[in-house]
Amino acid sequence: LFNDPHNPTGHRFSSAERRLIVKLCRKHGVLIVTDEIYEWILYGSDIDVHEPLAVLDPENVVIVSSISKTARATGWRIGWVVASAPRTQRIRAVHDQLVACVATPLQIGVARLLEMDKARFADLRGEYQTKRDVLGAALSKAGFDLGPEPKGAYYWFVGYKGVPQLQSLDPLAAAMIMTREYGVACVP
Repeated sequence: LFNDPHNPTGHRFSSAERRLIVKLCRKHGVLIVTDEIYEWILYGSDIDVHEPLAVLDPENVVIVSSISKTARATGWRIGWVVASAPRTQRIRAVHDQLVACVATPLQIGVARLLEMDKARFADLRGEYQTKRDVLGAALSKAGFDLGPEPKGAYYWFVGYKGVPQLQSLDPLAAAMIMTREYGVACVP
């Protein structure tokens, strides 16, 4: 399972890293399932274009994506899978047994959204980058160790040991205090 930008670190894989992953998976007969949900939420001019791994190996990559993040519609739970014809046939057989059909009006809404000019999705970058920067500054000021700045998605992967109110706590206890007392949900 591969996602780029990476969840939860926001790391972007270089072209060389991506090609190496594809080469090694092909060599060892490993199917690549990619999570492409953050493809429009990228930061930095050197990495502002998303290239699905399927471009490098269309027969050995299965793309899984969703409209959730791109359309700010996380509750809709509408997604799709793109794969080669033989793989798609098998995926559909499993899908029919596991997933309920999404309401028709939501399907129509997503279809119309996907038909819109791609510039609409590109606008997400500036919006999320501003939010990332504001949140990062606030977390840093509070004593959190920010680690590497995310180059995609919208997560900060932070350390809390520099925050006096949290430093003596285990991760779960620190997360619960952050959620209950500060209204910031986090995953320990």
